[in-house]
Amino acid sequence: MSALPPTLRQRARTRATLEHLLLATVAQLNPSERTVAALESIDWQPEHTVLVAAGKSALLMASVALSHVEQRGKAMAGGVIAVPAGSAASLLAGMQDEDDTSMPALLPSGHPLPDVGSVRAAQRAWRAVAQAPEDAEVLVLLSGGASSCLAAPAPGLTLEDKNTIVHAVAARGYDRATVNLVRKHLSAIKGGRLAAASSRRTTTLLVSDVVGGGLGDIGGGPTLPDPTGMRDACDVMAEAVGRGVWPWRVRSYVDAVLAGEQPSTPKRGRSSDRVALLAGPDALVDTAVQIAADSGLNARVFARDMLGAAEEVAQRVAAYAHRVAAAQPGQGLCFVGGGEAAVAVREDAGAGGRAQHLALLLARELRGIGGVTVLVAASDGIDGNTDAAGAIIDGHTWDLALSRGVDPARALLACDSHAALSAAEATVNTGPTEIHHGDLILILAA
Repeated sequence: MSALPPTLRQRARTRATLEHLLLATVAQLNPSERTVAALESIDWQPEHTVLVAAGKSALLMASVALSHVEQRGKAMAGGVIAVPAGSAASLLAGMQDEDDTSMPALLPSGHPLPDVGSVRAAQRAWRAVAQAPEDAEVLVLLSGGASSCLAAPAPGLTLEDKNTIVHAVAARGYDRATVNLVRKHLSAIKGGRLAAASSRRTTTLLVSDVVGGGLGDIGGGPTLPDPTGMRDACDVMAEAVGRGVWPWRVRSYVDAVLAGEQPSTPKRGRSSDRVALLAGPDALVDTAVQIAADSGLNARVFARDMLGAAEEVAQRVAAYAHRVAAAQPGQGLCFVGGGEAAVAVREDAGAGGRAQHLALLLARELRGIGGVTVLVAASDGIDGNTDAAGAIIDGHTWDLALSRGVDPARALLACDSHAALSAAEATVNTGPTEIHHGDLILILAA
């Protein structure tokens, strides 16, 4: 249904509602309380604790764990807290007493691309686990971004070798689970290798950012046995990047593993080890539905795992948006979904991210359609290489960008969605949220 452009007041009201739903959802997913509950439920109180925390929620989760240990009169035995460089948490890194090796070191690490800080953090984690005292247990806390924050290349590889392959696979538009498959087979600590560094019991608490994946996909599964093999990773790598252009060290390492000359990832774990999922993409969707309902909206889930190429996801989301637009006015419909669209990124890509690219595709799909507004946002508050979390679009966003001198069609081709959405004043900025459970999609009757 076509409609006259909504008034500025109508657009502002609808935008404010969607922003409130996003911010309130994120606020309720703070992992601190869930970490406390998990530690209490397993009665965590070994004499010594080796702590390894990594990801966007690492400091929040680690702070709770440190307090838990202290309150029970127990002691720490080192470890690491690896957080994204540039985050608020990373600013505290220089305030630590570096001589106190009993406490985990707070280290800034590369994200979204691993850097030397990521390697330093991984090496610190490995040493702490390998040298754990006899009366110690290992506590591992992983959240979104852990794969990048805690990264060390496999023996004989350089970080550049590993990053080259992983970046090429991600740029081809593979989903997160497939990218993590490749990561773990080129890693020194992922795929269960960190836990294998010690015979001490390991407990892993997970806050997942992987839509449609398994527990071993979170942070690359450094403490979980890996059911996949190098052949699986090799097939993906060969399809994404022809074997002939792999760095020579990667070819040599892959061949050595396939020939049994280098160990593959562990296939069996210890029966005493424990793992618990504290929250994930389902929690993001369920929380948003509850908050929307509490706000008086007629909220319902339309999808929990919107995966696939961004163009395909846009068509599926648009179909639901058309249903909302066609509904009788006054029903307060709000469809809630989650997922992660895959975007094939050009080498000369502009500014944008997965959420904004999907939002701009939806602006094209819904061009000229009235009565519906859609939010697409990364739950961590940072979408791609921009400071925006995502965008809020409606049937007039596409033409508004055109009227302000930006061709959204060209922006899509150039992977420059941020430029078009900024011109249309459609971007959403939340700042880093310190959580990540994939992307949130809200379809609201306007």
